[in-house]
Amino acid sequence: MRKSLAVKLFSILMLIYIASIMSFGFFYLNKYSKDLADARRDVVSAYGNSLVNLIKRPFSTGNYMIVQDYIDVEKAPKFLVSIVVENSNNVSIGESRKPNLACTAQETYTAPLSINDPRLAKNMDQGKVKITYTNCDISKKINKSMLAFVFVSIISFVISGIAFRVYLKFAFLPMERAIVAAHGDEEMDIFIQEKAPIEIRPLLKIISRQKTDIANSKVDEAKMELSKQVAHDIRSPLTALDMATKNIATIPEDQRVIIRGAIHRIHDIANYLLVSKSKNKEKLETLQLVSELVDSILTEKRMQYRSKINIIIEPEISEQAYGQFININSAQLKIVLSNLIDNAVESSDQKRLSKVSVIVNSDERFILIDVVDNGSGINSNLLTDLENGKYRSEGKEGGNGLGLAHAYKIIEKNSGYIKIQSEMNTGTTIRISLPIGTPPKWFVPQIVIVPKMTIVILDDDKSIHDVWNKRLSQFKELVKVVNITTPEDFRLYFSNNDSLGFFLLLSDYELLGHNTTGLDLICEFNLQKKSILVTSYYEDPTILGICVKNNIRMIPKNFAIKIPILTQSDDSAKKQNNAVIHLEDDNILRKSWEISAKEHGIEIFSFSDTVNLLNSIEDFSKNMTFYLDEDLQENMKGHQVAKILFDHGFENIYLSTGYSKEEFKNYSFLKGVIGKEPPWENC
Repeated sequence: MRKSLAVKLFSILMLIYIASIMSFGFFYLNKYSKDLADARRDVVSAYGNSLVNLIKRPFSTGNYMIVQDYIDVEKAPKFLVSIVVENSNNVSIGESRKPNLACTAQETYTAPLSINDPRLAKNMDQGKVKITYTNCDISKKINKSMLAFVFVSIISFVISGIAFRVYLKFAFLPMERAIVAAHGDEEMDIFIQEKAPIEIRPLLKIISRQKTDIANSKVDEAKMELSKQVAHDIRSPLTALDMATKNIATIPEDQRVIIRGAIHRIHDIANYLLVSKSKNKEKLETLQLVSELVDSILTEKRMQYRSKINIIIEPEISEQAYGQFININSAQLKIVLSNLIDNAVESSDQKRLSKVSVIVNSDERFILIDVVDNGSGINSNLLTDLENGKYRSEGKEGGNGLGLAHAYKIIEKNSGYIKIQSEMNTGTTIRISLPIGTPPKWFVPQIVIVPKMTIVILDDDKSIHDVWNKRLSQFKELVKVVNITTPEDFRLYFSNNDSLGFFLLLSDYELLGHNTTGLDLICEFNLQKKSILVTSYYEDPTILGICVKNNIRMIPKNFAIKIPILTQSDDSAKKQNNAVIHLEDDNILRKSWEISAKEHGIEIFSFSDTVNLLNSIEDFSKNMTFYLDEDLQENMKGHQVAKILFDHGFENIYLSTGYSKEEFKNYSFLKGVIGKEPPWENC
């Protein structure tokens, strides 16, 4: 009991000691800083008074400009920023400044100045001398001292912690050994609960928990070794599959996509096994296009359960969810969805038609993925266990609920959550909610066509031509569609058409039977800004890197049947006169502007990065209003983008930033500077 009390007192004393050090340090530094600032203010005051006496004399000559000879900030004390002499009308009659001073910790001293000037009616004028000086060096000195005090406090805390642990070890280790010797490891928990003195039970619980953690760590090491072995064994057949898929030109495009997708997923699983079980874990999170990810896993599951004719597996992806991205490793989410779909199938009634739906929707902040089945349901006791983190399965021989536990762990790790609703003999709905990510630069959320536009479709698959022709048929009076299947025909077309006018190329990457790719042709004819790469290779790191480097936009091939196609007619251009453009890299803030604009009946076009905005300026009316964030990605600044827009003929350009308006007063191409809130909210 005395030892337990000593431990508590020791901890309290160490906290008091550390708090005393930091309190003394902050008090001393604050007083020292104030004394230095007061001393500097006295120096400036004395200098200002002497300067007033010095420059009184020149005015008797009637020459204002001679005052410049008496003020030189470079020869004054080094902490002076500027010296300005003003007359009674606050007009400068002489000044000296240091250029490009970055420090903002400044104060201004003002001294009155009587001017004897024979040109004036009463030969007198009352002006003033304004001296601006900086306290930056004082601030830097105080900051360094403050860091030193914090460092000393941290070191004291670390030393105290080490001393505390050593004390625990030598004070209580003999007691632990005596307990184990008397009762054995298997009776430790019973001893803690029933026989140990109350004063030492918390410590004994810590000891018991540490032993359990050691045992679990050995299990984790064994799992890690097994995962490495499995991943290694997968590599060899995967290599053979990769080589075989290079010679599948005779297989239709949709089947090739399925095969490549399956191989890609096996690669993902192998990498996930290696990295997730490694001691030195790597960050696997990447931007994923939700609709394509769900489509790929459902294609795989439909193939898996195609022999079960009573099972229907289908997606339902809302229009709002198309084009939305999430930050998560694709292998992780596919494993989660695969397990949930398997659970739904296994809970189905084999004697009747069973349906498993994966519904994808979104709200302002989250992607919502619902896995819905009409199976046997989950009883209330099991649902309670799941809510409390106790995972077990029902109706499965040898099941322990680890699949669902893994799902909870992955989703929560990615800042999401899972909710379960179930009714016995009716069905279950499991909702996964994940934060919406910012779309990457390469992604095209919609295709905008204008009158008299030529759209060239380059693809080796006739079915893709049929998809585009069908979708564009409703715009046949506005656009001309050209279908090309080979690189040779593509080069021939361009050799006979020097003037493209309004032009858009929708090109596949892989052109079977040819060494030239669609990406090669885009770069060869310098069509980066007028092309969209439509390919199932959109996740390939090499292709992604080339597209990002060359500002080439891209959409997944499966997205061809879903991407919105809009027209920009003369009427829509007139409507755009009152529309606004918002450039902001913060996804949540950008969404809030969109919601606010909708509530106020304002048409808004939102952009998350500079490249997509600048690639679209040809589609904008010159009367549109721009609101640009100042701090953008890739070290770009809003005022730099504003200058580019101004040079292209746009004039209604505002910065939407938290910085002071004074910092941008010299930028004549800006119409104004506002805060981060939509301007119409204050009307």
